[in-house]
Parts: sequence; structure tokens; C-alpha cells
Amino acid sequence: MLKRTKRQLLIILTLILILSFFHIIYKYSTINKIEYTFYIDDNVDRYFGTKSRYPQKSEISGANLNINSKFKLKQVQLVCRHGTRYPTGTKNYNEKIEYLKSFLYANSKSFPKKYEFLSLFENPYNESEYGLLDVQGIKDMQNLAKRALHRYSNITQTIEDLSNIHIYSTNVTRVVDSAAAFISTFKIHIDEIHKSNATETKKLITKHFNEFQIIEQNEEESLSIDRRSVEYNEKKINMLLEEDIDNYEDDSSFFQNDELLKYIEIYKDRSKDIILSPHISCPLFNEEINGDDRTEINNNIKELENKYIHSVINNIKKKLNLKEVPNVVGESIMSICIFEVALNNTRNKFCSLIDKISLENYGFYEDYRNYHIKGYYNEINQWLATPLFKEIINDIDKEILKDKIKLSVPKKNNYNTNIVLRFAHAETIFPLITLLGLYKDKKRITMKDAPPKDNYKFRSTDISPFAANFWFELYEIETKYIIGYEPKNDIIYVDNPFNNQNVTNILENLEEIMEEEEFDKTRKHSTTFVIRVLLNEKDVVIPGCKPIEIVDLATREKTKYNTICLLSNFKQLYKNILNTSIDEYKKKCHINY
Repeated sequence: MLKRTKRQLLIILTLILILSFFHIIYKYSTINKIEYTFYIDDNVDRYFGTKSRYPQKSEISGANLNINSKFKLKQVQLVCRHGTRYPTGTKNYNEKIEYLKSFLYANSKSFPKKYEFLSLFENPYNESEYGLLDVQGIKDMQNLAKRALHRYSNITQTIEDLSNIHIYSTNVTRVVDSAAAFISTFKIHIDEIHKSNATETKKLITKHFNEFQIIEQNEEESLSIDRRSVEYNEKKINMLLEEDIDNYEDDSSFFQNDELLKYIEIYKDRSKDIILSPHISCPLFNEEINGDDRTEINNNIKELENKYIHSVINNIKKKLNLKEVPNVVGESIMSICIFEVALNNTRNKFCSLIDKISLENYGFYEDYRNYHIKGYYNEINQWLATPLFKEIINDIDKEILKDKIKLSVPKKNNYNTNIVLRFAHAETIFPLITLLGLYKDKKRITMKDAPPKDNYKFRSTDISPFAANFWFELYEIETKYIIGYEPKNDIIYVDNPFNNQNVTNILENLEEIMEEEEFDKTRKHSTTFVIRVLLNEKDVVIPGCKPIEIVDLATREKTKYNTICLLSNFKQLYKNILNTSIDEYKKKCHINY
């Protein structure tokens, strides 16, 4: 009897296990089917090109402590695209979104339950907000500024007032607001330090110098700079920054009426803004884009646009049980998906209507279009950033020579050159990319590179998402540490020829100064200068820039810094650009003023 009971129990247990096994298989296949049908990619915005959110993991890692750094950070310069914005409203954008609303409402009865939310869709944008900076854009700038305060604290601590900083912006509301949001973060930090009494200051600022590791090549290579460690009330600063956000939400003109504007040099006339709006000030740029020899490229761009739209339409038909979907609906749904992610980080609504193939098609459309309009295909872009680059080098020279010339310039111009900030557009970032030779493919991007063969370097998302930025870092280092160092006699000092932009030029009488002081710019010095470039807060290798090798005199250990080269070599690499006169540039651009 007992044996029989055991046998029955064994049979029952076996049946339970078999049923459980089949249940698991069924559940797994069902989940896979659902995930395949309604797959949502958390990293979906990698396909959105210039409308992508700024990458979250962007700050350079490392903060090890050591007081023996051989590099001394002397100057940082920023070239920054504006933060996340609303759609620009071009090409009858509002009418398209309103049409989408009507279409969804008219067809809502056929929608599966999962997509019932579409029947409640309302146009999320106000026409008056098109092209303006979103609250997310304010946060982009605040976070970028906070990271800069940490990373460059040895310099930012020296700022007594915002008037100590050079700040420039092109004359577009979202760009000016971005500049104001960025420097507002600096101002809050400065004000908090000033409010501290002597006792609190001693607590906030440590008396010893700490090393701040700002680059990690690999486990053996690292570059560090000396800085004082400043601990400030981050919670209080964040609270004050939240007030800026609340004020901007209540009134989108908050920064336009703010006292911060007095610190920003705004290039009023965009038609003459050859530094930050070269795509506007250079007539040849648009002439080339619309030229007769561009017919094939423009047709290809239109073909790629139609391809991603039709792909989205096929998705919509399947998922919403629809037979006919106009092109404008497919285009609008992709746009809503893009800006839901950009503005609100929402990925499970309109984006759930779009499959991976459609997203890849859109991503290639963005890359192909930007490559042929803003990138390497358009030869103009390879020198369009010339005025901006000359200004960057000009400000480097100012910093290097300021001790020599500070007594020879008007007092109003004799201020800190440690930090220079410039705010502009994606059309400012792309020409600088092409001038420096970054993300350059061995061959041109063609229609044959479309997915799934998209094996190319030029990625719009990596190059210029919202809040994209270049940092140019200038370091001083003792020459005894540099292996094979030989002083150059071809160091180029650049004058600012662009007197239409009201940019301070303290180098115009440099030759007279050097004659008076018998200043030999080619003599051997115990120190020299090196440069490092960051794109979106990640170090980039400048093609043709020979990396420097450093030897530790105590241990005789050698370290190669692939992303850093001598400033003299950097300048020599771009000598032709730096020697380009304003007249030559105007001639190239068809500028008549």
C-alpha cells in the first residue's frame, strides 16, 4: 500500500514538473513575442542625430589624490551648442501635428487597447514656444557648468566675478538662454563663496593641493592636474538652480530680462557673425547646398527621408490596425517620438510604434544629411570654422603672453583669460569637427552605407547632440619631463582681424611690445605649453598631432599621452588656417561687407 502511494506521488510530481516545464516554455515564447512586437529600446535616441539627448555618462572619470602632477592647467575654452530645445516649427510643423491629432482621433476606435492613449493625444507644443530652449535645456547647461566647476576648480576658484570671464553668444534666444543658464550656475557658486565668512571659508577650502585625474587612457596612462579641493554646499546650489528652472517655466523670457545678459557679448548681427554663425554669415554656404551640382545628393536625402517615413507607416498600419496612413502622419509620429525622448525622456509611447529598422533608417538619414550639408562632403565646412579657430588660438596666445602685455593694454581689457565661453549651434560644432579632422572616414558616405552596412565614423549623435561641447585645455609643463623636446622657432601668434565683432584684441601691438621688452618668443624656456581637446567631455585624438611622451625623472618611467600634443605642433598643423587673412576668408565666402 505504501509502495503504491509512493508510486502515485512520484507520478503526480512528474506530471507537475512536465506541466511546469511546458508552462515556462509557453510563457517564454509569449514574452518574446510581445517583446518582439512592442520592443522599446532604452537607448533609442542614439538614432536621433542632432536631436539626441546629451549623454548622461559624460564626465571624465577619476579623482585620485596626488600632489606631484607635472601638468599645470592654465586655461580652458568652451564652444557649446545650445541645450535641448522645442521643435523649430519649420515646414508647417504645427499644421502637421494638428493633422496628426485629427487623424488619431478619427481612427481611435480601431486601436488595440495598448494604444488607447493615442486617442487622447493633444498637441504638446505651443506655437510661441517653437525653437525656444526647453526646461531640459536649462538643466543641460546647469549640469555641464556644475561638472566644469568640479573639473576645473583650480581655475574657477580664481573667479571673483563673472566679469572676469569672456562670454560670447550668437544672437538667437535659445543660445542666449543657454549661455545665461550656464553662467548662472557659476554665479551662484561664486556668490555662495562670497557669502561665507572667514571661518566657513577655511572649512570650505582645504589648504593643500590635490590632484584631479581628468583622463584615463588605460590602466597605466593618466594625466592629472593640481587643484585645490573646494567643497561647497551642493544641496543649496541645486536648490537655487531649481529656482532658475521654476522662473523659466513661469516665464520663458526669464533669462532675456536677467542681469546675466550684461556679462554676455552677443553678436547682434547674425549676417556678420562669422565666428559663431558661419552658416548664416557666409552666403556661399547656402549657395553650395542649393547648387545645381547638388541635385543627386538632395535627391538621395529626399529618398532616405521617404524611406524612413514609409517604414514608420508600415509599423503604424500593423500596430494600429489601419489600412491607409498618410506620409504626414508617419513623419509626425517620428518627430513626436524624438521630442518625447528629448524633452521628457519618455520612450514607451509614440516610440513604441516604431521598430528598430525604422529607427536605423532615420539614423542613417540624419548622418547622411549632416555629412553632405554640415560635414566633410561640403568642402566649405573644412574652412568655415576658420574665424572661430583663429579666435581660440588668439585667446590661447593672450593667456600665454598676458604677463608680457598686461601693462600695455587698456585697463578695461586687462582681465582674466583663464576661461573663455562661447555658445552657438550644431552648425558651429560640425565645421569645427571637419576643420580638426575628427570622425573622418577614409571614403565618403554613400547610399551603399545604409543599414545594415552602416560601418562609418561620422555619427551625428556622437558629434552634436543637444548641448554638444568642445573644451580646449591649455597646460604648462616643464620641458625637462618631455622626451625628445626641441624648442620650435615657428610658433604662430595670431591677431584677431575681425573688428566687426567687437572682440577684444590685445595682440595687435604685439610686435611693438616685443621690441620694447626685447622679448624673444623662440628662446629656450624651462616650461612649454601643450593642448588637449575634449568633445562632449571625452578626450579626442587630433589627427596629425604627435602625442607627447613624459618621463618621470625620479622613477625614469615613461608615459605616452595620445590625446595631448605640444601647442607649437598643434599650431603648425593648422598653420595655413591661422595664416588665412580676413580678406581671403571674405573672398571664399562671397562676403561683400
